[in-house]
Amino acid sequence: MAATEAGVSEFVTVKTEDEAILRTPRRVLNFTEMRSAENRSVQNLNLNLNLNLNLNLNLNLNLNLA
Repeated sequence: MAATEAGVSEFVTVKTEDEAILRTPRRVLNFTEMRSAENRSVQNLNLNLNLNLNLNLNLNLNLNLA
């Protein structure tokens, strides 16, 4: 099956963190970027939940000591 038949009409050149140069279909790159953004979103959510939990624990501790 040709790339265009698979829904891939464009290839892009990508340089990875270790300086490797790859040729990858645009839709694969878009999927990778989407997953990266999703992972950052989950990490931010976890950080916010941890900060809120710590804040609540500190407030409760301070109120109990007062």
